[in-house]
Amino acid sequence: MTIDEFNKLSESPIILDGATGTWLQSQGLPSGMCPEKWVLENPHILTALQESYCHSGSHIIYAFTFGANRLKLKQHGVSEKDVPEFNEKLAAISCRVRDRWNHNHPDRQRVYAAGNLAPTGAFLAPAGTLTFDQLTAIYQEQAASLLRAGVDLFVIETMYDLAQTRAAVLAIRDLCDLPIIVSMTLEHHGKTMSGNSLTDCLLSLASMRIQAFGLNCSHGPEKLGEWLQPLTTISPVPLLAKPNAGLPRQEGNQTIFPMQPDRFAQHMSRLADMGIRLTGGCCGTTPDHVAALSQSISGRQARQSARPAELPSMISSGRFSLTADKHLVNQADKIVIHDPDSLLDDLLDVDESEASLYLVELPDLSKLPPGEFSNWTDALEEAQSMITLPIVFICRSADQINGLKRLLRYYHGRPGVAAPANACIPGALII
Repeated sequence: MTIDEFNKLSESPIILDGATGTWLQSQGLPSGMCPEKWVLENPHILTALQESYCHSGSHIIYAFTFGANRLKLKQHGVSEKDVPEFNEKLAAISCRVRDRWNHNHPDRQRVYAAGNLAPTGAFLAPAGTLTFDQLTAIYQEQAASLLRAGVDLFVIETMYDLAQTRAAVLAIRDLCDLPIIVSMTLEHHGKTMSGNSLTDCLLSLASMRIQAFGLNCSHGPEKLGEWLQPLTTISPVPLLAKPNAGLPRQEGNQTIFPMQPDRFAQHMSRLADMGIRLTGGCCGTTPDHVAALSQSISGRQARQSARPAELPSMISSGRFSLTADKHLVNQADKIVIHDPDSLLDDLLDVDESEASLYLVELPDLSKLPPGEFSNWTDALEEAQSMITLPIVFICRSADQINGLKRLLRYYHGRPGVAAPANACIPGALII
């Protein structure tokens, strides 16, 4: 599936699939067992579920690779050398479902299989021990296996940290140009577990050439709609909502998701009217929920007017965003950084209560050997864990621009760059 094909598909509502984990539990998945192992031992159960989602109207089914990264599988005793095979075999189940459906139903909407990446459960340094490059390699290992299995696109879902989400996007983009859908999950206060707002995440990720952005899990349809509504006027990419079937409640030893298919579909129809382009279900939803959803919104054209052509002139640190222009930049005090050891101290010297951004000029980093360059990336990672305001980088020469391009791989918001108007710096706002 090309990006152009995805963009064409998203001109009308896209129906995603529903829950997999809660369904497998209802079908006998034992508590505490590795779900991926169980599915490989019982592929017919996942096959039947995904075939039901196709019949219910899903345009995209998710491969059962949510927990199939190296770190998650290690917790279940899966050796590192077996990780690629696990991913290929799991994705192949969904690819076979896709192929059979498309062959047997040429008159119906084509179904696509998405490779699924999700949190590893580990934390990046300095909160944890995992480096950004190590995490990117973990996701790249998984993504490469899913590509070999034949997935059409990728979904990165249930993400609770912007930096880790960026690692997954970069891992895929280092391998291919298939469409990428990104889906965050929020805490009750409306931010990720790492403190990223939804606007911060959109600004960063939409500038990285993803094709759709939104939320899954977290809550039911009403809350996800409330959180997503402000993005409908600033997001240049289609928005996604894949909520739970309401808030769960405990009945004996069972977790119950109370929202029935008809009520779920009514709420989701309102989200489609709001301009949400991709809709599906997360925990507690079933093929019946997807069928009701598909019936409620099939045939309608998605709203086009509210979606802008490009991101607004905003920059973000990952935890704070603002509209930036030359006037705002000219008011800021410039910080000239000569070496990585002084980066954090110089930024911490700025009183964040009086400033709106950091205006930073770095030396030429373009020709530094890997060992010296990593000192700068480590310094930037540490600084981002301790500062709140976004950074505007000053670039006066082509060499400075080339060095900054290397460094911005490790900047987790959307930076500003004070550079000539014709400068091309992917992911950054040129000011």
